[in-house]
Amino acid sequence: MKQYPANTWKRKLDDLVGSYFRNRANDCLQLSGHACSGRKEWSHIKSRRYLSTRWLLDNGLTLCSGAHFWFTHNPDYFIYFIEMIFPGRLERLSREFNINKQFKKAELAELYKKTEKEIKRQKILFD
Repeated sequence: MKQYPANTWKRKLDDLVGSYFRNRANDCLQLSGHACSGRKEWSHIKSRRYLSTRWLLDNGLTLCSGAHFWFTHNPDYFIYFIEMIFPGRLERLSREFNINKQFKKAELAELYKKTEKEIKRQKILFD
C-alpha cells in the first residue's frame, strides 16, 4: 500500500467513511413523524475529534442535515434515540472511547484497509 503522511491517511479515512454514510439510507427515517430535510450527513455518536472512535462504523449514522442539527443541540434526545434504535451501542462505544488512541502512520494505513474491507462487506450484506 502506498505510503502517505498521517494527515493524508486521516483525510482518506474521512472520505471513505463519510462517503459510505452519505450513500446509505437515513437512520433518521426511524424517527416517528420525522420528515427528512436537507442533504444526508455523516453524524457521529461519540465526537469525531476522538480518533479512537472517529472511523468506527458503529459510531456513525446517516442523518439529514435537519435531524443532525437538531440532535446536536438536543443531546439528551440523541442519547434516547440511539438507545431506542441501537440498544447497547453507546455502552460499547464508551469502552472504545475511553482509550485515548494516537495513531501512527502505519496504523492508519492498516485501519484504512480494514475499514474499506468492512464497508465492502456491509454493502454486500445490505444492498
